[in-house]
Amino acid sequence: MGVGRYLWAALLPAAALLAQQDMGVITGLVTDATGGAVPAARVTVVNRETNETWTSETGAAGAYTVGPLRVGTYELAVEKAGFKKAVWGNIAVHAQDRVRADFELQLGAIAEVVSVTSEAPLLATETSSLGHVVDQRAIRELPLNGRNFQQLAWMTAGVFPATRSRDRESGFNAHGQPMYQNSFLIDGIDNNNNVMGMQDRKMQVVAPSLDAVAEFKVETSNYSAEQGRNSGAVMSVSVRSGANQLHGSLFEYLRNDVFNARDAFNYVDRDGDGKADPEVLRQNQFGGTIGGPIRRNQTFYFFSWEGRRERRAQSDLATVPTGAERAGEFSPALAVLRDPADGQPFPGNRIPASRFDPPAARLLELWPQPNFTGSGTRANFIRNPPWNTTRDQIDTRIDHNLSVNDRMFGRFSVFRFDNLRDSVFEQPARGGQNNDRAFDDNDARSVAFSYTRILTPRLLHEFRYGFNRQKVDKREITKLLLSDLTAKYG
Repeated sequence: MGVGRYLWAALLPAAALLAQQDMGVITGLVTDATGGAVPAARVTVVNRETNETWTSETGAAGAYTVGPLRVGTYELAVEKAGFKKAVWGNIAVHAQDRVRADFELQLGAIAEVVSVTSEAPLLATETSSLGHVVDQRAIRELPLNGRNFQQLAWMTAGVFPATRSRDRESGFNAHGQPMYQNSFLIDGIDNNNNVMGMQDRKMQVVAPSLDAVAEFKVETSNYSAEQGRNSGAVMSVSVRSGANQLHGSLFEYLRNDVFNARDAFNYVDRDGDGKADPEVLRQNQFGGTIGGPIRRNQTFYFFSWEGRRERRAQSDLATVPTGAERAGEFSPALAVLRDPADGQPFPGNRIPASRFDPPAARLLELWPQPNFTGSGTRANFIRNPPWNTTRDQIDTRIDHNLSVNDRMFGRFSVFRFDNLRDSVFEQPARGGQNNDRAFDDNDARSVAFSYTRILTPRLLHEFRYGFNRQKVDKREITKLLLSDLTAKYG
Protein backbone atom coordinates (compact mmCIF):
# COMPACT_ATOMS: atom_id res chain seq x y z
CA MET A 1 0.00 0.00 0.00
CA GLY A 2 1.86 3.05 -1.22
CA VAL A 3 -0.96 5.50 -0.86
CA GLY A 4 -1.54 7.94 1.99
CA ARG A 5 -5.11 8.80 2.80
CA TYR A 6 -6.73 11.57 4.77
CA LEU A 7 -10.19 11.16 6.16
CA TRP A 8 -12.33 13.95 7.47
CA ALA A 9 -15.56 13.77 9.45
CA ALA A 10 -17.60 16.77 10.60
CA LEU A 11 -20.55 16.77 12.92
CA LEU A 12 -22.66 19.87 13.42
CA PRO A 13 -25.71 19.03 15.55
CA ALA A 14 -28.21 21.19 17.39
CA ALA A 15 -29.14 19.36 20.58
CA ALA A 16 -32.32 19.59 22.60
CA LEU A 17 -32.63 19.25 26.36
CA LEU A 18 -33.60 15.60 26.04
CA ALA A 19 -30.72 14.68 23.74
CA GLN A 20 -27.46 15.43 25.53
CA GLN A 21 -24.91 12.89 24.32
CA ASP A 22 -22.23 13.65 26.90
CA MET A 23 -24.22 15.52 29.57
CA GLY A 24 -27.13 14.80 31.85
CA VAL A 25 -30.10 16.43 33.55
CA ILE A 26 -31.79 16.34 36.94
CA THR A 27 -35.56 16.15 36.92
CA GLY A 28 -38.32 15.53 39.43
CA LEU A 29 -41.49 16.70 41.19
CA VAL A 30 -41.88 19.10 44.11
CA THR A 31 -44.93 18.47 46.31
CA ASP A 32 -46.20 19.44 49.77
CA ALA A 33 -47.00 17.11 52.67
CA THR A 34 -50.44 16.31 51.18
CA GLY A 35 -48.96 15.33 47.81
CA GLY A 36 -50.14 18.50 46.08
CA ALA A 37 -47.97 20.16 43.47
CA VAL A 38 -45.85 23.15 44.48
CA PRO A 39 -45.59 25.48 41.44
CA ALA A 40 -43.10 28.34 41.00
CA ALA A 41 -40.62 26.87 43.48
CA ARG A 42 -37.05 27.95 42.86
CA VAL A 43 -34.65 25.11 42.02
CA THR A 44 -30.89 25.70 42.28
CA VAL A 45 -28.21 23.21 41.23
CA VAL A 46 -24.52 23.74 42.11
CA ASN A 47 -21.52 21.79 40.84
CA ARG A 48 -19.53 20.90 43.95
CA GLU A 49 -16.15 21.09 42.19
CA THR A 50 -16.54 24.30 40.17
CA ASN A 51 -19.38 26.15 41.97
CA GLU A 52 -21.16 26.53 38.63
CA THR A 53 -24.83 27.29 39.25
CA TRP A 54 -28.01 26.46 37.34
CA THR A 55 -31.45 27.77 38.29
CA SER A 56 -34.94 26.75 37.30
CA GLU A 57 -38.45 26.71 38.72
CA THR A 58 -41.26 24.22 38.94
CA GLY A 59 -44.21 24.35 36.57
CA ALA A 60 -47.90 24.21 37.36
CA ALA A 61 -47.68 20.47 38.02
CA GLY A 62 -44.64 20.88 40.30
CA ALA A 63 -42.25 19.38 37.75
CA TYR A 64 -38.78 20.72 37.01
CA THR A 65 -35.81 19.86 34.81
CA VAL A 66 -32.30 21.34 35.15
CA GLY A 67 -29.58 20.86 32.56
CA PRO A 68 -27.59 20.16 30.59
CA LEU A 69 -25.13 19.27 33.33
CA ARG A 70 -21.66 17.94 32.60
CA VAL A 71 -20.44 14.82 34.36
CA GLY A 72 -19.93 15.49 38.07
CA THR A 73 -21.43 15.69 41.57
CA TYR A 74 -24.11 18.27 42.32
CA GLU A 75 -26.03 19.80 45.21
CA LEU A 76 -29.69 20.63 44.61
CA ALA A 77 -31.80 23.07 46.66
CA VAL A 78 -35.53 23.86 46.43
CA GLU A 79 -37.04 27.03 47.92
CA LYS A 80 -40.61 28.32 48.15
CA ALA A 81 -42.11 30.96 50.45
CA GLY A 82 -44.00 29.28 53.30
CA PHE A 83 -41.90 26.11 53.11
CA LYS A 84 -38.61 25.04 54.62
CA LYS A 85 -35.70 25.00 52.20
CA ALA A 86 -34.84 21.46 51.06
CA VAL A 87 -31.27 20.53 50.11
CA TRP A 88 -30.10 17.30 48.47
CA GLY A 89 -26.33 16.89 48.20
CA ASN A 90 -24.07 14.43 46.39
CA ILE A 91 -26.21 13.79 43.34
CA ALA A 92 -24.01 12.06 40.78
CA VAL A 93 -24.74 12.93 37.15
CA HIS A 94 -23.34 10.80 34.33
CA ALA A 95 -23.43 11.20 30.57
CA GLN A 96 -26.98 10.97 29.17
CA ASP A 97 -28.42 10.58 32.68
CA ARG A 98 -31.88 11.78 33.64
CA VAL A 99 -31.51 11.66 37.41
CA ARG A 100 -34.80 11.61 39.30
CA ALA A 101 -34.89 13.77 42.45
CA ASP A 102 -38.36 14.34 43.98
CA PHE A 103 -38.93 16.67 46.95
CA GLU A 104 -41.64 16.86 49.57
CA LEU A 105 -41.53 20.32 51.15
CA GLN A 106 -42.45 20.89 54.76
CA LEU A 107 -44.30 23.92 56.06
CA GLY A 108 -42.09 26.41 57.84
CA ALA A 109 -39.80 29.40 57.41
CA ILE A 110 -37.64 29.48 54.32
CA ALA A 111 -34.63 30.11 56.54
CA GLU A 112 -34.98 26.60 57.93
CA VAL A 113 -33.16 23.92 55.98
CA VAL A 114 -34.09 20.28 55.60
CA SER A 115 -31.33 18.00 54.28
CA VAL A 116 -32.27 15.07 52.08
CA THR A 117 -29.96 12.16 52.79
CA SER A 118 -31.52 9.43 50.63
CA GLU A 119 -29.73 8.21 47.54
CA ALA A 120 -30.98 8.80 44.00
CA PRO A 121 -33.05 5.80 42.83
CA LEU A 122 -31.05 2.98 41.26
CA LEU A 123 -33.78 2.23 38.75
CA ALA A 124 -33.59 4.77 35.91
CA THR A 125 -37.28 5.28 35.19
CA GLU A 126 -36.68 8.32 32.95
CA THR A 127 -35.04 6.37 30.12
CA SER A 128 -35.44 2.94 28.54
CA SER A 129 -31.84 2.48 27.41
CA LEU A 130 -29.76 -0.39 28.79
CA GLY A 131 -26.21 0.56 29.64
CA HIS A 132 -23.36 0.66 32.11
CA VAL A 133 -21.30 3.58 33.39
CA VAL A 134 -17.60 3.15 34.23
CA ASP A 135 -16.58 6.06 36.43
CA GLN A 136 -13.20 7.66 37.01
CA ARG A 137 -12.42 5.63 40.12
CA ALA A 138 -12.97 2.32 38.33
CA ILE A 139 -10.95 3.50 35.32
CA ARG A 140 -7.98 4.43 37.49
CA GLU A 141 -8.02 1.54 39.96
CA LEU A 142 -8.99 -1.54 37.95
CA PRO A 143 -6.02 -3.43 36.42
CA LEU A 144 -5.54 -2.87 32.71
CA ASN A 145 -2.91 -4.27 30.38
CA GLY A 146 -1.56 -1.39 28.32
CA ARG A 147 -3.74 1.28 30.00
CA ASN A 148 -6.48 0.89 27.40
CA PHE A 149 -9.69 1.95 29.16
CA GLN A 150 -11.86 0.50 26.38
CA GLN A 151 -11.21 -2.97 27.83
CA LEU A 152 -13.43 -2.03 30.78
CA ALA A 153 -16.42 -2.22 28.45
CA TRP A 154 -16.11 -5.98 28.93
CA MET A 155 -17.69 -5.54 32.38
CA THR A 156 -21.01 -4.57 30.80
CA ALA A 157 -23.75 -7.20 30.72
CA GLY A 158 -24.01 -8.79 27.29
CA VAL A 159 -20.54 -7.59 26.19
CA PHE A 160 -17.78 -10.06 25.30
CA PRO A 161 -14.18 -9.56 24.14
CA ALA A 162 -13.65 -9.80 20.38
CA THR A 163 -10.10 -11.09 20.71
CA ARG A 164 -9.97 -12.42 17.14
CA SER A 165 -11.02 -9.10 15.67
CA ARG A 166 -8.89 -6.41 14.08
CA ASP A 167 -9.14 -4.39 17.31
CA ARG A 168 -7.17 -7.08 19.10
CA GLU A 169 -6.42 -5.23 22.32
CA SER A 170 -9.90 -4.04 23.29
CA GLY A 171 -12.53 -4.93 20.68
CA PHE A 172 -15.87 -6.19 21.96
CA ASN A 173 -19.16 -7.64 20.74
CA ALA A 174 -22.45 -6.60 22.34
CA HIS A 175 -25.60 -8.74 22.49
CA GLY A 176 -24.51 -10.76 19.46
CA GLN A 177 -23.68 -7.72 17.33
CA PRO A 178 -20.16 -7.80 15.85
CA MET A 179 -17.46 -5.40 16.91
CA TYR A 180 -17.61 -3.29 13.74
CA GLN A 181 -21.24 -2.40 14.52
CA ASN A 182 -20.21 -0.45 17.63
CA SER A 183 -20.22 3.34 17.67
CA PHE A 184 -17.89 5.66 19.59
CA LEU A 185 -18.40 9.24 20.78
CA ILE A 186 -16.05 11.58 22.60
CA ASP A 187 -17.55 14.68 24.22
CA GLY A 188 -20.64 14.11 22.08
CA ILE A 189 -18.63 14.08 18.83
CA ASP A 190 -18.28 11.17 16.40
CA ASN A 191 -15.04 9.28 17.11
CA ASN A 192 -15.34 6.26 14.81
CA ASN A 193 -12.22 5.05 13.03
CA ASN A 194 -13.31 4.66 9.41
CA VAL A 195 -10.09 2.87 8.45
CA MET A 196 -10.02 0.58 11.46
CA GLY A 197 -7.80 -2.40 10.82
CA MET A 198 -4.74 -0.42 9.87
CA GLN A 199 -1.57 -0.74 11.91
CA ASP A 200 -2.81 1.01 15.05
CA ARG A 201 -5.76 -1.43 15.15
CA LYS A 202 -8.25 0.57 17.18
CA MET A 203 -11.87 1.47 16.68
CA GLN A 204 -11.50 5.06 17.89
CA VAL A 205 -9.88 7.92 15.97
CA VAL A 206 -8.36 9.28 19.19
CA ALA A 207 -8.23 7.28 22.41
CA PRO A 208 -7.63 9.63 25.36
CA SER A 209 -5.20 8.69 28.07
CA LEU A 210 -6.75 6.64 30.85
CA ASP A 211 -6.13 9.50 33.30
CA ALA A 212 -7.89 11.98 31.00
CA VAL A 213 -11.23 10.13 30.97
CA ALA A 214 -13.82 11.39 33.43
CA GLU A 215 -16.04 8.39 32.68
CA PHE A 216 -17.53 6.47 29.81
CA LYS A 217 -20.89 4.86 29.27
CA VAL A 218 -21.64 1.76 27.21
CA GLU A 219 -25.22 1.49 25.97
CA THR A 220 -26.10 -1.86 24.48
CA SER A 221 -29.78 -1.54 23.55
CA ASN A 222 -32.85 0.72 23.52
CA TYR A 223 -30.72 3.83 23.21
CA SER A 224 -32.30 7.02 21.90
CA ALA A 225 -32.50 8.10 18.28
CA GLU A 226 -29.43 10.37 18.24
CA GLN A 227 -27.27 7.34 19.11
CA GLY A 228 -28.56 5.17 16.25
CA ARG A 229 -25.54 5.09 13.94
CA ASN A 230 -25.01 1.33 14.13
CA SER A 231 -26.75 -1.71 15.56
CA GLY A 232 -24.05 -2.52 18.14
CA ALA A 233 -23.16 -0.83 21.40
CA VAL A 234 -22.57 2.91 21.84
CA MET A 235 -19.57 4.04 23.90
CA SER A 236 -19.76 7.68 25.03
CA VAL A 237 -16.49 9.01 26.46
CA SER A 238 -16.24 12.23 28.50
CA VAL A 239 -12.88 13.96 28.81
CA ARG A 240 -12.15 15.46 32.23
CA SER A 241 -12.61 19.15 32.95
CA GLY A 242 -10.72 21.41 35.31
CA ALA A 243 -12.07 22.53 38.69
CA ASN A 244 -11.48 25.22 41.30
CA GLN A 245 -8.81 23.07 42.94
CA LEU A 246 -5.52 22.41 41.16
CA HIS A 247 -5.02 18.71 40.49
CA GLY A 248 -2.28 16.85 38.66
CA SER A 249 -0.63 13.46 38.27
CA LEU A 250 2.54 11.87 36.89
CA PHE A 251 3.15 8.25 36.00
CA GLU A 252 5.52 5.86 34.28
CA TYR A 253 5.30 2.13 33.64
CA LEU A 254 8.28 0.08 32.51
CA ARG A 255 8.70 -3.33 30.93
CA ASN A 256 12.23 -4.53 30.31
CA ASP A 257 13.68 -7.84 29.15
CA VAL A 258 16.04 -7.77 32.14
CA PHE A 259 13.08 -8.73 34.30
CA ASN A 260 11.36 -11.07 31.82
CA ALA A 261 11.69 -14.78 31.18
CA ARG A 262 12.59 -15.66 27.61
CA ASP A 263 9.85 -16.89 25.32
CA ALA A 264 10.81 -20.49 24.53
CA PHE A 265 9.38 -20.16 21.01
CA ASN A 266 11.18 -16.92 20.20
CA TYR A 267 14.75 -18.05 19.47
CA VAL A 268 17.31 -15.23 19.62
CA ASP A 269 21.06 -15.71 19.26
CA ARG A 270 22.51 -12.28 18.57
CA ASP A 271 26.08 -13.05 19.62
CA GLY A 272 26.36 -16.29 17.62
CA ASP A 273 27.37 -18.50 20.55
CA GLY A 274 24.64 -21.03 19.84
CA LYS A 275 22.71 -20.12 23.00
CA ALA A 276 19.44 -18.24 23.19
CA ASP A 277 19.76 -14.63 24.34
CA PRO A 278 17.09 -12.72 26.29
CA GLU A 279 14.33 -11.31 24.14
CA VAL A 280 14.75 -7.60 23.45
CA LEU A 281 11.92 -5.60 24.98
CA ARG A 282 11.96 -1.99 26.11
CA GLN A 283 8.52 -0.57 26.78
CA ASN A 284 7.82 2.71 28.57
CA GLN A 285 4.46 4.35 29.17
CA PHE A 286 4.64 7.73 30.82
CA GLY A 287 2.81 11.01 31.06
CA GLY A 288 0.77 13.23 33.32
CA THR A 289 -2.26 15.45 33.76
CA ILE A 290 -2.93 18.86 35.20
CA GLY A 291 -6.18 20.74 35.63
CA GLY A 292 -7.41 23.74 37.55
CA PRO A 293 -8.94 27.20 37.34
CA ILE A 294 -7.95 29.99 35.00
CA ARG A 295 -10.52 32.14 36.78
CA ARG A 296 -12.29 30.65 39.77
CA ASN A 297 -15.93 29.70 39.29
CA GLN A 298 -15.75 30.78 35.66
CA THR A 299 -12.96 29.36 33.48
CA PHE A 300 -11.20 26.01 33.85
CA TYR A 301 -8.51 24.08 31.97
CA PHE A 302 -7.38 20.49 31.73
CA PHE A 303 -4.32 19.04 29.97
CA SER A 304 -3.21 15.44 29.54
CA TRP A 305 -0.29 13.79 27.78
CA GLU A 306 0.61 10.12 27.54
CA GLY A 307 3.55 8.69 25.65
CA ARG A 308 4.50 5.14 24.77
CA ARG A 309 7.87 3.98 23.51
CA GLU A 310 8.29 0.33 22.61
CA ARG A 311 11.47 -1.19 21.25
CA ARG A 312 11.66 -4.92 20.63
CA ALA A 313 13.36 -7.44 18.35
CA GLN A 314 11.24 -10.20 16.88
CA SER A 315 12.89 -13.46 15.81
CA ASP A 316 12.12 -14.30 12.18
CA LEU A 317 13.10 -17.47 10.30
CA ALA A 318 13.34 -17.75 6.51
CA THR A 319 14.78 -19.99 3.84
CA VAL A 320 17.54 -18.57 1.63
CA PRO A 321 19.70 -20.21 -1.08
CA THR A 322 22.65 -22.18 0.24
CA GLY A 323 26.16 -21.82 -1.13
CA ALA A 324 25.66 -24.84 -3.39
CA GLU A 325 22.33 -23.56 -4.64
CA ARG A 326 23.89 -20.20 -5.44
CA ALA A 327 26.34 -22.12 -7.67
CA GLY A 328 23.42 -23.88 -9.35
CA GLU A 329 23.70 -27.23 -7.55
CA PHE A 330 20.52 -28.63 -6.00
CA SER A 331 19.78 -31.81 -4.12
CA PRO A 332 17.94 -34.40 -6.25
CA ALA A 333 15.73 -35.03 -3.22
CA LEU A 334 14.21 -31.61 -3.75
CA ALA A 335 13.78 -31.72 -7.51
CA VAL A 336 15.39 -33.09 -10.65
CA LEU A 337 16.52 -30.15 -12.75
CA ARG A 338 16.04 -30.52 -16.51
CA ASP A 339 17.43 -28.49 -19.36
CA PRO A 340 14.49 -26.56 -20.86
CA ALA A 341 16.20 -26.76 -24.26
CA ASP A 342 16.04 -30.56 -24.61
CA GLY A 343 14.22 -31.77 -21.47
CA GLN A 344 17.22 -33.81 -20.30
CA PRO A 345 18.45 -33.67 -16.66
CA PHE A 346 21.41 -31.42 -15.97
CA PRO A 347 24.54 -33.42 -15.15
CA GLY A 348 24.92 -33.72 -11.39
CA ASN A 349 21.66 -31.86 -11.00
CA ARG A 350 23.65 -28.65 -11.44
CA ILE A 351 22.80 -25.69 -13.65
CA PRO A 352 25.91 -24.39 -15.45
CA ALA A 353 26.82 -20.80 -14.62
CA SER A 354 26.66 -19.99 -18.32
CA ARG A 355 22.96 -20.78 -18.29
CA PHE A 356 22.15 -18.35 -15.49
CA ASP A 357 19.77 -15.58 -16.52
CA PRO A 358 21.72 -12.28 -16.07
CA PRO A 359 18.89 -10.37 -14.28
CA ALA A 360 18.26 -13.38 -12.01
CA ALA A 361 21.97 -13.62 -11.22
CA ARG A 362 22.00 -10.02 -10.08
CA LEU A 363 18.84 -10.49 -8.03
CA LEU A 364 20.53 -13.43 -6.33
CA GLU A 365 22.89 -10.94 -4.72
CA LEU A 366 19.98 -9.56 -2.72
CA TRP A 367 19.61 -12.81 -0.78
CA PRO A 368 21.61 -12.95 2.47
CA GLN A 369 23.87 -15.87 3.30
CA PRO A 370 22.50 -18.68 5.54
CA ASN A 371 23.28 -18.10 9.22
CA PHE A 372 21.15 -20.61 11.10
CA THR A 373 20.96 -24.41 11.48
CA GLY A 374 19.20 -26.87 13.72
CA SER A 375 15.64 -25.59 13.47
CA GLY A 376 14.27 -28.94 12.33
CA THR A 377 13.02 -27.32 9.13
CA ARG A 378 14.54 -26.05 5.90
CA ALA A 379 14.72 -22.56 7.46
CA ASN A 380 18.38 -21.55 7.45
CA PHE A 381 18.31 -17.81 8.06
CA ILE A 382 17.41 -15.93 11.24
CA ARG A 383 17.19 -12.24 11.94
CA ASN A 384 15.85 -10.10 14.74
CA PRO A 385 14.35 -7.13 12.90
CA PRO A 386 13.36 -4.13 15.00
CA TRP A 387 9.71 -3.58 15.91
CA ASN A 388 9.44 -0.03 17.18
CA THR A 389 6.37 1.90 18.27
CA THR A 390 6.14 5.58 19.17
CA ARG A 391 2.77 6.81 20.39
CA ASP A 392 1.66 10.12 21.92
CA GLN A 393 -1.82 11.24 22.96
CA ILE A 394 -2.47 14.85 23.99
CA ASP A 395 -5.84 16.20 25.15
CA THR A 396 -6.60 19.79 26.11
CA ARG A 397 -9.97 21.09 27.26
CA ILE A 398 -11.17 24.57 28.25
CA ASP A 399 -14.54 25.21 29.96
CA HIS A 400 -15.83 28.77 30.25
CA ASN A 401 -18.97 30.25 31.78
CA LEU A 402 -19.88 33.43 29.93
CA SER A 403 -22.81 34.01 32.29
CA VAL A 404 -25.32 32.07 34.33
CA ASN A 405 -27.18 31.22 31.13
CA ASP A 406 -24.28 30.94 28.67
CA ARG A 407 -21.64 28.21 28.78
CA MET A 408 -19.10 26.85 26.33
CA PHE A 409 -16.24 24.39 26.11
CA GLY A 410 -13.59 23.44 23.58
CA ARG A 411 -11.36 20.39 23.31
CA PHE A 412 -8.40 19.66 21.06
CA SER A 413 -6.83 16.19 20.83
CA VAL A 414 -3.65 15.17 19.02
CA PHE A 415 -2.70 11.56 18.38
CA ARG A 416 0.67 10.50 16.99
CA PHE A 417 1.45 6.91 16.01
CA ASP A 418 4.65 5.81 14.27
CA ASN A 419 5.19 2.09 13.92
CA LEU A 420 8.07 0.22 12.29
CA ARG A 421 7.92 -3.54 11.84
CA ASP A 422 10.94 -4.38 9.78
CA SER A 423 11.00 -7.49 7.59
CA VAL A 424 13.06 -10.65 7.91
CA PHE A 425 15.58 -9.35 5.31
CA GLU A 426 17.51 -6.12 5.43
CA GLN A 427 17.23 -3.47 2.76
CA PRO A 428 16.89 -3.58 -0.13
CA ALA A 429 15.73 -7.24 -0.14
CA ARG A 430 13.11 -6.45 2.43
CA GLY A 431 10.33 -8.80 1.49
CA GLY A 432 7.72 -9.49 4.15
CA GLN A 433 5.10 -11.86 5.36
CA ASN A 434 2.20 -9.39 5.14
CA ASN A 435 1.44 -5.69 5.23
CA ASP A 436 2.40 -5.54 8.91
CA ARG A 437 6.02 -5.31 7.80
CA ALA A 438 6.16 -1.63 7.01
CA PHE A 439 6.61 1.81 8.47
CA ASP A 440 3.24 3.33 9.35
CA ASP A 441 2.50 6.95 10.08
CA ASN A 442 -1.02 7.11 11.53
CA ASP A 443 -1.70 10.51 13.07
CA ALA A 444 -5.06 11.97 14.02
CA ARG A 445 -6.62 15.23 15.18
CA SER A 446 -9.95 15.77 16.90
CA VAL A 447 -11.70 19.04 17.75
CA ALA A 448 -14.90 19.59 19.73
CA PHE A 449 -16.68 22.85 20.50
CA SER A 450 -19.98 23.47 22.27
CA TYR A 451 -21.97 26.59 23.13
CA THR A 452 -25.09 26.28 25.28
CA ARG A 453 -27.57 29.05 26.07
CA ILE A 454 -30.46 28.68 28.49
CA LEU A 455 -33.28 30.71 26.94
CA THR A 456 -35.86 30.03 29.66
CA PRO A 457 -35.94 27.66 32.64
CA ARG A 458 -37.51 25.07 30.34
CA LEU A 459 -35.95 25.95 26.97
CA LEU A 460 -32.33 25.91 25.83
CA HIS A 461 -30.30 25.83 22.64
CA GLU A 462 -26.96 24.14 22.03
CA PHE A 463 -24.55 24.48 19.13
CA ARG A 464 -21.92 21.77 18.84
CA TYR A 465 -19.21 21.28 16.25
CA GLY A 466 -16.77 18.43 15.77
CA PHE A 467 -13.94 17.77 13.33
CA ASN A 468 -11.81 14.64 12.94
CA ARG A 469 -8.79 14.21 10.71
CA GLN A 470 -7.10 10.87 10.33
CA LYS A 471 -3.96 10.01 8.42
CA VAL A 472 -2.92 6.59 7.13
CA ASP A 473 0.47 6.68 5.42
CA LYS A 474 2.48 3.66 4.23
CA ARG A 475 4.50 5.46 1.58
CA GLU A 476 7.70 5.73 3.60
CA ILE A 477 8.57 2.05 3.28
CA THR A 478 8.10 2.24 -0.49
CA LYS A 479 10.35 5.28 -0.69
CA LEU A 480 13.07 3.50 1.27
CA LEU A 481 12.94 0.45 -0.95
CA LEU A 482 12.96 2.40 -4.21
CA SER A 483 15.78 4.69 -3.11
CA ASP A 484 17.94 1.73 -2.06
CA LEU A 485 17.37 -0.14 -5.32
CA THR A 486 18.11 2.97 -7.34
CA ALA A 487 21.34 3.63 -5.44
CA LYS A 488 22.57 0.07 -5.86
CA TYR A 489 21.46 -0.81 -9.38
CA GLY A 490 20.88 2.53 -11.06
